[in-house]
Amino acid sequence: MANIRIDAVEITPQPVMAGTQYIIAVTITEILAGIITGDGYYIETADGLCLVREGG
Repeated sequence: MANIRIDAVEITPQPVMAGTQYIIAVTITEILAGIITGDGYYIETADGLCLVREGG
């Protein structure tokens, strides 16, 4: 499974009509893996954000 999230979808032209060509464009954001402790909780920073690892 890929670590992505679809944030937005746009279909052009609007309105879509049957039998015509249209374009579907999506905005994709990479999701980074969070670091989990041995008991299954995410490690968070002081401001409540999840610590993540980068790279492979």
